[in-house]
Amino acid sequence: MARPAIVADDVSLRIGGAAILSQIALTIPDGARWALLGANGSGKTTLLRLFAGHGFPSSGTLEVLGCRFGRCDLRELRKRVAWVHADVRYQIPVHMTALEVVISSARGDLVLYHRPDSSSVEHARRCLDDVGMEPLGEQRFATLSTGERQRTLIARALYASPELLLLDEPCIGLDPGARERFLADLEQVLAANPHLTALYVTHEVAEIRSYYDGVVVLDAGRVLAAGPIATALTESNLRQAFGAHCSLRHEGGRFALSFAADGR
Repeated sequence: MARPAIVADDVSLRIGGAAILSQIALTIPDGARWALLGANGSGKTTLLRLFAGHGFPSSGTLEVLGCRFGRCDLRELRKRVAWVHADVRYQIPVHMTALEVVISSARGDLVLYHRPDSSSVEHARRCLDDVGMEPLGEQRFATLSTGERQRTLIARALYASPELLLLDEPCIGLDPGARERFLADLEQVLAANPHLTALYVTHEVAEIRSYYDGVVVLDAGRVLAAGPIATALTESNLRQAFGAHCSLRHEGGRFALSFAADGR
C-alpha cells in the first residue's frame, strides 16, 4: 500500500501565545484530490503553509510525502511541493512574460536570471498549453487578467513536476464565467496528472466538484470533519463552520449554499 501524501497527528500551532491550529488529525492518500473548506480566519492558509514545508507545528506529528517534520530537510521537501497562492503574483517583476514566469520555477525563483535552453522553453510552453495559456506566453504577466495569472501560476507549478499541489483560494477575484472556465481547465489538468496529490482550499462550496475524493472542513483552527464528500460536506457541518443557518443543495455534481435572510 502506498504511503499517504499527508499525515497529521494531533498537530497544533501557537503563535505569540495564540492557538492558530489545534489538534489537527488528518490523512490524505497519495494521488487523492481533496478540498479544504472553511470560513475566513479558520486556519486554512496556515495549514497549507505547514504542508508546504514553511514552518513547524508547535506540537504533534506531521509527515508530508514521507518527510517527517523534525527528521528531514524541509528545503528538499519544498522542491516536491507546489504551493499556488495569491502573494506570488505580487512578487513577480513587471517585465517578465508568462513564459518566463513558468520557466523561473526550475530553480525555485520568482525572477528568471538565466537564458533558458530550447528544451526548457518547450516544456514551459506545454505547461502553459495544459492550462489554455500557450497563446499568451509572450505577454507580460503584469498585463494578464486575474484568471490568466492564476492559470500561469498553475503552469509554473506543474513545470517542476511536483508530487503535491496546494491551491490556496485560486478563484479569488474571478468573475463567474472566468471561475467556471478555470475550474473546468483545472479538472482536465488533474485528470492528466493522475499521480499528483492535490489540495484545493476555498470558502465557497460552489467550487467543490463531485470528483473530489474528500473534503476537510475547518472551524476555528480545528478539523470539524474530514472524509468523503457525502459524510463531511453536510448542512450541519457547514452551519457550524460558517456560524449561520444555511441550506446545502447538490444537483448534477454541483453544490450550492444559501442562507436565511436574517443569517440565523
